[in-house]
Amino acid sequence: SEIPVINVDFGNAIICGVAGDIQITNRSPNLSNLQYEWDFGNGKTFTGYDPGRVQYLGEGDYTVSVKAINNANNCSSSARYPEAVVVDNISKFDLNRQNGCVGDNIVGTSTSKIVGENHIWEFGNGKNQNTASMSYSYPDSGCYIVRHIVDYKGCRSISVSNNCLRIYPLPQVNYTVDKTRDCKYPFEVKTTNNSKGANDFEWQINGSTIGKDTAPNILIQQEGTYKIKLIATNSFGCRSSSETESIQGYKVKAQ
Repeated sequence: SEIPVINVDFGNAIICGVAGDIQITNRSPNLSNLQYEWDFGNGKTFTGYDPGRVQYLGEGDYTVSVKAINNANNCSSSARYPEAVVVDNISKFDLNRQNGCVGDNIVGTSTSKIVGENHIWEFGNGKNQNTASMSYSYPDSGCYIVRHIVDYKGCRSISVSNNCLRIYPLPQVNYTVDKTRDCKYPFEVKTTNNSKGANDFEWQINGSTIGKDTAPNILIQQEGTYKIKLIATNSFGCRSSSETESIQGYKVKAQ
């Protein structure tokens, strides 16, 4: 025909990393009088029939343009393929925090616009999870490197956290009281704080805060049951608690 018909096959046309190459195949007529001029959208051009494998450096959506010129009659046609090539590190991700405490929920979310077919999250402690997003609570303190592995149409991408995820230990909370019952009001209960790895404390009775001393004396003024809870916080902001003792105040009834 006088006006060339352009037909280009980009194959999968997805590079699932930060760089790579793809096969671009010209399905147009391969005639001696036809000249093809290519612009791959990556700063590179090519004059010829079949460009073969074309390299792309850097994530982005690339538009490919091709012009076919019939040298016999100087007729030409052009085709433009928006987003013909997509370079996307499909395993890239964000964590909801860079540090936390034992037991905190750590969430990892993919930031790729391409939805992977298979996901593997490796937590850095020998454990993993096969879900689209990560949700995990570390049982032990330490510094962990998180890896996200994604498969998509035969392509595999792997990303790792830029820095280790620091998980801090919880305080070890332990306390005792010198008595758990009495019948003379008011009476005083002395506490002993045996907690380790903590520098701030909060004491509660039946859910209400009564003080923040290390080991307060608790004054019981009337009949009832009083559940004692100690909440301890360390320098990393990690908190744990213990509610192991109850104080019983009661009246002695006359016979």
